[in-house]
Amino acid sequence: MRQNNHVINEDGKWTVLKEGSRRLKKVFETKADALFYAYDNSRDDDTCVYVHDVEGKVRSVKCPKRQTTSLLRRFQEKYGLKY
Repeated sequence: MRQNNHVINEDGKWTVLKEGSRRLKKVFETKADALFYAYDNSRDDDTCVYVHDVEGKVRSVKCPKRQTTSLLRRFQEKYGLKY
């Protein structure tokens, strides 16, 4: 069973949480870093990323492996990340 990643804000930090798990997968200072990590893992696992806003509502759903263009590459270019 594939478990999607959720990017959520908890106490001012951005966290990546696997669907169905209560434990945080990883904690980041910025939303951009959390999104990069979640997208990278979702691409490898063929799952989706649910991005939540500060209030906890789902604002977007991205499935990197199913995108025609490289979502990760576009994300890196937009935020200037070099991983």
